Amino acid sequence: MSHSLQSLSDQLAALVESAGPAVVQVTSRHGRPASGTVFEGERVLTSAAALERGNTLRIRDAVGEVHKAELVGADPSSGLAVVRAPGLAVNPLQRAGSARTGQLALSLGRTWSGALAASAGIVSAIGGPLRTGRGPALE
Repeated sequence: MSHSLQSLSDQLAALVESAGPAVVQVTSRHGRPASGTVFEGERVLTSAAALERGNTLRIRDAVGEVHKAELVGADPSSGLAVVRAPGLAVNPLQRAGSARTGQLALSLGRTWSGALAASAGIVSAIGGPLRTGRGPALE
């Protein structure tokens, strides 16, 4: 691997490592695990489809500690949900700025076992509002 590619690879690995603590696993009693991103204090953004109403929700953080969580709200049109885990002491991710077409993008998640997983891609387009099909456009 050339020196510049090795340098890029090392920088991406460092970014994944630094963002990893803000990526958690969200589970409900009978639901499948989903990844979540800590975005504000004890609040986590995750997939609404993976949660079951009325069931006990749990957050497993990057070091494997499990925290009880509660559903704050879910938006069926976007498929997103916010859960709150009292006592979750994780620094949220910081927004990097506006994305541009052609930039590299990293996607992080947690596997079934709780391991950090990463994928890279290229921002293919930046567009206007996103039509969800079931609700208003997301800006």
